[in-house]
Amino acid sequence: MSTETYDGELSLGSTSSSKSRTSETFWCSCDRCVCLPTESECICCHEVPQAHHIVDKFSPVPDNNDCDYQQKCVTFHQDFDAHLNAGVLDTYFRSHSNNWRRFPKPKGPGGTLINAQYRLVAYRFILDWLLQGEMLGRKKRIPLPACIVNVIRTKYPADDGEYVGFKYADLPTV
Repeated sequence: MSTETYDGELSLGSTSSSKSRTSETFWCSCDRCVCLPTESECICCHEVPQAHHIVDKFSPVPDNNDCDYQQKCVTFHQDFDAHLNAGVLDTYFRSHSNNWRRFPKPKGPGGTLINAQYRLVAYRFILDWLLQGEMLGRKKRIPLPACIVNVIRTKYPADDGEYVGFKYADLPTV
């Protein structure tokens, strides 16, 4: 079970020193997570307090044979796929007040977004959905659950298979 600390970072439950979250998915409760490069990225939607409002009111997609009612994952929520629609992400990119410092303009042919931009926008859009109005910022960040990251990376893959991953904000030392 995780708890949220004063700075927004997740404090993960204790794990045996012989088990690493980056090599095994023992920590996953939804059966949809994958191991990611760092311990802080290896979290399940069940460990993120901001996702509980979705997991607790879970309604699986009708007639989805892959969906087990016992395995409640945010990625199976009936609204999840709509948040990854390319047209929706493009509209969010162009109309939202986010500062797209890394990619301020569409970089694809004909003014379209490239996969790196779709991933960035999808991460922010899904995070907005999870947060339900809670504000984060440069100094306060939370990692997305590995199940969500995996779906986004599968839908909008990097050509070279390399991803930046989650980084906590660099806070000045006092």
